[in-house]
Amino acid sequence: RYDRYSQVGDSISPRVALTLYPAQEHSIKLLYGRAFDAPVAAELYTINNTILLGNPNLGPETVDTWEAIWLYQGRQTTLSAGYFYNRFHDLINQSVVDGVRTYDNSEHETSDGVELELLTQPHRNLSLRATATHLFAAPASGFRESDQLFSLIARLHNPTGYATLGVTYQSEKQTLSNNGADRSTLGARWLADVKVGYYVAPELETYLQITNLADVDYATPSVSGSIAEGIPNPGRTARLGATWYYSR
Repeated sequence: RYDRYSQVGDSISPRVALTLYPAQEHSIKLLYGRAFDAPVAAELYTINNTILLGNPNLGPETVDTWEAIWLYQGRQTTLSAGYFYNRFHDLINQSVVDGVRTYDNSEHETSDGVELELLTQPHRNLSLRATATHLFAAPASGFRESDQLFSLIARLHNPTGYATLGVTYQSEKQTLSNNGADRSTLGARWLADVKVGYYVAPELETYLQITNLADVDYATPSVSGSIAEGIPNPGRTARLGATWYYSR
């Protein structure tokens, strides 16, 4: 892939993959790729702002990614495990200068971690999907992200309807505080969502969906740092609806 931006330059982004088949149900994938991201206009040209200024000298960022993935594909189960390594070049970050946030390019930074994914159907009416991620290291700008993630989705279905339970976990993360001068920690959280649907007719589905089932009080990292405890998220929310499927 070739990208060219008249204001920030150009970049070639290759992508290469090698797949090996050591056994009938097993495969190993070795991958390399490069991604290119140009700064947006707000990061370059924001002016006349008392808390945020653009940087017209900001350059693009690129990341080189190496991955090794083992994949098992059985009749009812798919299991994959992978290791990834990222090397960031000129990563776009926010910094604080005299109480005003601005943007700059950092030195080379790296991140790496492992990922697991399981897809299985233990019964013809039941399917399960589980994912887990653990980061060993992350770039300095990644403090807003968790280093441990987990999700589980269970779906029970038959010709008349379905029921889905989703559970997610995110470990603690940090948020800016004191208008970007400091950081505070947001705790880990578990969330559960439920959705139950019923097929009134082949083309009409009614459903009840409840998000944040346990009414967990949690916050999302603040971008500006003006809210030390983070941005609050909705509590338990219920939605009753219907979906009509039609074709011309």
